Amino acid sequence: MQGYAPMNSFWLDELQWWMDLLTHWNRKSLFLSPELLIPTHAVEFAPFTDASGSEANAGAGAVFGKYWQAFLFTREEAKILPICDLEGVVSVLWLTEVCHRWPEQIAGKRFMAWCDNMTFVGAVNGHKSSAPTLAFLLGYLHDLMARFSFDLRLKYVKSAENVAADAASREDWVRFYSFMESVGYARADMVRIPVQASLRTSLTSKMMSMRSLKTAMESEPRLAC
Repeated sequence: MQGYAPMNSFWLDELQWWMDLLTHWNRKSLFLSPELLIPTHAVEFAPFTDASGSEANAGAGAVFGKYWQAFLFTREEAKILPICDLEGVVSVLWLTEVCHRWPEQIAGKRFMAWCDNMTFVGAVNGHKSSAPTLAFLLGYLHDLMARFSFDLRLKYVKSAENVAADAASREDWVRFYSFMESVGYARADMVRIPVQASLRTSLTSKMMSMRSLKTAMESEPRLAC
């Protein structure tokens, strides 16, 4: 449209990702059971995540059986990153944790998880996104799925239906523990997993740079072709 294609470090990272794939891929295909694990409630079978709140109080919640995680985004993160990006960040963080802590619980399985953001649902299920930040996160997800032999699909649900993750993201602990106990998880048996601070900072810092660069490019006057 402008007669040129601006090159930057993010494009170079994307090219390097493809180069690494072409030169280092182990050339092994994934063989997964055709069975799709479809949950009946918001902690069963699949790693559930959610991001919610406003710029002043944006949070993240994640649940996988008796294991769970919750943290708050910084005001800067919530201001620069839209909710679809925040949804993606918590998903990547939680799946990374699950893969490294309990790989035997996900290997060879196809999960159906829930999400209340249509943009992120479409990106994950379509395996692509035109948004640089979401494409960046999908690269992480695809790498995890390839290395740990699992498949993740998302189903759009209203936020209130994804009870455990939504409650954790809002720090609504009464609702969170009440729901968990109602589906068979005693409070004493549940385990809170700390967030990977270095990975979280790495993800959000790069994504905020992407969003800021995109905003700056869009504000530049366009050249006639």
